[in-house]
Amino acid sequence: MIHQVIEGRVLSQIIPLPQSMHDMLVEITVAPAVEKTKPALTRSMLRDQLSGSKTESLSGILQLPDNLTLEDLRAERLKKYECSD
Repeated sequence: MIHQVIEGRVLSQIIPLPQSMHDMLVEITVAPAVEKTKPALTRSMLRDQLSGSKTESLSGILQLPDNLTLEDLRAERLKKYECSD
């Protein structure tokens, strides 16, 4: 971290300052920016967030009944395409 006292008129050429600070000494502090880390997202957290959402139906992770066959899925899809609103 760096602290520096500098004339407002000089600093105003770099960053905008109120006119009242142009004729006085101002103190500036420079410090490195600290990036916030994003929390890790686990599969179970993702599953909980997606549960029941439209994204879930598009992503193909719906929990289907065990007794549902590919033919049943195909028939259901074809039925949706047959009727047009």
